[in-house]
Amino acid sequence: MISVEGEGTSVDDAIESTATDGLSKVGVTVPGSTPDVSRETHGGVSETASRILRDMLGHLVDDPRIEVSADESGAITLSVVSQDGGSIIGRRGQTLDALEHLVNRIVFRDDKAAPGRITIDVEGYRRRREESLRDLARRLGQKARETGQVVIVNPLSPRDRRIVHLELEADPNVTTRSEGEGLFRRLLIVPETGSTRR
Repeated sequence: MISVEGEGTSVDDAIESTATDGLSKVGVTVPGSTPDVSRETHGGVSETASRILRDMLGHLVDDPRIEVSADESGAITLSVVSQDGGSIIGRRGQTLDALEHLVNRIVFRDDKAAPGRITIDVEGYRRRREESLRDLARRLGQKARETGQVVIVNPLSPRDRRIVHLELEADPNVTTRSEGEGLFRRLLIVPETGSTRR
């Protein structure tokens, strides 16, 4: 397994640095002069994104298959089917997140509003991960309410922290906030004063 670390002045820069370094170690060249496709039709964007992802994955796993879908808003999902899906996902989805970030940056490099339109998934991993995180958020929210103490969640990626934030957003008895620096900031679940046990 290839392990790399990246640095940057922002989360995006750090992810891009990490992903670029890691992919280059297995012979993947991240294109810097890909034509701007931010104004292409949906079909053109999907085709370009699929080609870029397929080129990257070709250096990581054998015979990846990519299925393309889109919702009414135009958001595109590239679903990867592979016998070695774990290598694409990586630890806690880090490799998958890095690939997704790079594909968005390459496809929409001149359109700052567009990145995030393309989601990359591997055999339903995103859905399973989201369900797991929502369940974790509910359990830790209950723990914060019952104990009256702040619950510190293990470091999560920005995407995962957002899922936890959104799951507990409507709970009037707890609030959530992030603290710390770097790719994996800590998330705190804080009980409201009225629900605190002495």
